[in-house]
Amino acid sequence: MSRNRALALYLTILFSPVAFFVYSALAQQCNPCDPNPCDPDAVASVTPSVGAAVHGCVDGVHAYYTDGGVANLGTGPLPGYVSEACRNHPMWTQNVYRLYNDRFEQKGMSWVKHDGWDTEVSRPTNCDVDCPCPPSCTVDSVLDAGCHDTYGVCLNAPQNRLGPRSQIKPATGLWPVGGWPPAYCSPGGSKIACRLQVKTADLVTGGGYFLEQHVISPDEPSSARTNNVSYQTATVGTGTASLCDPATECGAKRPCEGTGCTNLYPLTVEHDIESCEEPAIRAWKANYPSVVETDIQVPPDPGPPIVNDGLFILAAKATAIGSGWWEYEYALYNMNSDRSAKAFRVALPTDMCEEELQDIRNTAGFHDLDYHSGEVWDGTDWMPPTVVSGSITWATTPYIMNPNANALRWGTLYNFRFQVQRPPANPAAVATIDLFKPGTPSYVTGVSVAPGEPPLRACCIGGTCIVTTPCDCYALGGEVYPSNKCLGVNCVFLAPEPGP
Repeated sequence: MSRNRALALYLTILFSPVAFFVYSALAQQCNPCDPNPCDPDAVASVTPSVGAAVHGCVDGVHAYYTDGGVANLGTGPLPGYVSEACRNHPMWTQNVYRLYNDRFEQKGMSWVKHDGWDTEVSRPTNCDVDCPCPPSCTVDSVLDAGCHDTYGVCLNAPQNRLGPRSQIKPATGLWPVGGWPPAYCSPGGSKIACRLQVKTADLVTGGGYFLEQHVISPDEPSSARTNNVSYQTATVGTGTASLCDPATECGAKRPCEGTGCTNLYPLTVEHDIESCEEPAIRAWKANYPSVVETDIQVPPDPGPPIVNDGLFILAAKATAIGSGWWEYEYALYNMNSDRSAKAFRVALPTDMCEEELQDIRNTAGFHDLDYHSGEVWDGTDWMPPTVVSGSITWATTPYIMNPNANALRWGTLYNFRFQVQRPPANPAAVATIDLFKPGTPSYVTGVSVAPGEPPLRACCIGGTCIVTTPCDCYALGGEVYPSNKCLGVNCVFLAPEPGP
């Protein structure tokens, strides 16, 4: 049974007459501000949309926002308070990812929207089911079980309701970190400040785009925090100068200011029901089945409260790129770990020679994205990787040196890559995530793609051809060729390149 069908059956049973009586009794016992509330389950609810609102372009950076909302798929009410005395309310963010040339990269992020409930409805939605709401499903300070609250683009992007990500502890929903009052966006006249920003250079017509919404609520049990993210597919249209219109405050037209902003690029959202309760990184494997996915849970620190610190998802792909070379691409996504990641390490074969290690150093790459609008987290790129026998490691500045360093924070995806003349290992190797904030454990691990045994290649030594491994060829002073066969003893290579 699919997850969505199982969910529909669950809610059909939940709102049967008998189950409704039980629900009503539970609801009467629930205090939304109680430290042990009933069990709501907040899910980012994407809604059918023809596109995302373009909020303008400033100096080569576009700003978007789309509609969406929250569905409560749990058994208890979900509070929606925003006050110092009772800070129980949902918070949600939006991200943009691009799948292009076999690489899945994050290309945009927004600040966090803070708000209460606007309209409670019971109707079919993309991430909800058609079920009758209980009689208490009205516009008030809680979102009842089985109900859905939706917001259009104008209500999702007001800058005075957007706050920095750094003020939220995502694994628990604690807000604001650092005490009251919280910080909100100070746009300073900018129409793109704090909104979902994407660089113009990253808007490629024909690329596959994914718009992600992430809901965080302090009132969920820890067991319900793995389904807070949903996504939709999207496409980018050609640049359109007619969309630039400073007179429109909320809608599809916004001002175009500065260099690189003569056009606006419409972002058309395509409804995809299979994207519910899943982060956008799952789309890479959905499009390329050879991608290897690993979920890596960060366990809690010893002692109360016993709450898991969040989930990392590691996706990786090995691609044969010709002449015996392989590219290894890793996308590491931090869904909701407050401890974050300070280093990423992949195991390499210990029999690699220095020439192979140097090939890895020469081709290694890293990709992140820029924080914006005054977010306190640093955006300095991670240092070039350390490549030694047995491992390659990318790392950022340690917490003790800079608590705001460019760690892999929640709701963010970074990429790591390299090339080498070795096919992938079978079985796969161990990948390690070193955690940024102090605590126990200091690292977590998972299984992923990595280079394996050395291939056989044609090796030319003083005009004589032999077949051996690249490292042995280098050691003999020979030259490695992409063919895996010799045609006679002379250095003539007519055999095809080795396949994957």
